[in-house]
Amino acid sequence: GHAAPLRTSERGPLLGALPGYAYETTTTPLRRGDLLLLYTDGIVERRGEDVTKGIDRLAALVARDPDPTPQDLIGRILADPEQSGLEDDACMLAIRLD
Repeated sequence: GHAAPLRTSERGPLLGALPGYAYETTTTPLRRGDLLLLYTDGIVERRGEDVTKGIDRLAALVARDPDPTPQDLIGRILADPEQSGLEDDACMLAIRLD
């Protein structure tokens, strides 16, 4: 019933972008019905703005619909005027745990 960013210190390049890159791992418990949205920094970064503001903006957008399908969520993010105008590479993957 709510959206929250996962807090982790593990960061790395887009999966598969750098062959042989040693990615760090982390574990997050998920429950049935949870929707996990993975995204690159291009989704939340804006010039002259702290990245945490972009993360909060994305979390608020995700929280507007309590039970979207993964496809609907990504479509809504791409259609939102505050998310438009991407200046960097952008990639998203949404997964629902059934």
